[in-house]
Amino acid sequence: MKKKVFIIALAVCLAVLSIAGSSIAYFTDTEQYTNVFTAGNVDISLTANGDTVNEATLSMTDDSVYPGQTIEKNVVITNTGSENAYVGAVITLTHADGKDINTIINKAGDTDSIPVAITALLTGLPTTGYDVRVSDNGLTIYVIKNDAIAKNETANVFEDVEIPTTWDNAEMAVFHNLKLSVVAYATQEAGFSDAVTALQAAFDAFDTLPNA
Repeated sequence: MKKKVFIIALAVCLAVLSIAGSSIAYFTDTEQYTNVFTAGNVDISLTANGDTVNEATLSMTDDSVYPGQTIEKNVVITNTGSENAYVGAVITLTHADGKDINTIINKAGDTDSIPVAITALLTGLPTTGYDVRVSDNGLTIYVIKNDAIAKNETANVFEDVEIPTTWDNAEMAVFHNLKLSVVAYATQEAGFSDAVTALQAAFDAFDTLPNA
């Protein structure tokens, strides 16, 4: 009799557990968060004497150029985008006729130091707040603004080309048809710790940046 009652009680318990198991409901909710990214932009303008250019190529072909002359160029980078940007410029010196210009670059500063000579030839190359480096052959100059610039802020590249008073006809003949090209670059400040790292990550032009 006890055995029969136990079996009946067990069956009832199993039935109750079965009903309870089928009626369990978890308190749940689902929310979806869609992150909408609003993209800013990095944009710059390059000006030479106030005129906007994509790439400032300055050819010294004017027959009236003479020793001691200062040719005003005033090359400036302006941040026209919405985001803070690291900016830099690569200046290259070449000759339309393929002439060797190293000799006159050296004589520009009356020195064997090409960086010193470049500074004498291109006046107004910035110093404070900039990283300026010159390639071994003196034909490429890198001008990098150390701190990022905000919208509408500017960074100077250089101001003038100053022809030494000591140059004679032979040196002026080499200087004639000298091409001085300035290309400006900009990349976002966000995600980078410094200007050099940012520009090297973004542009091949800075891969061969000389040591400081």
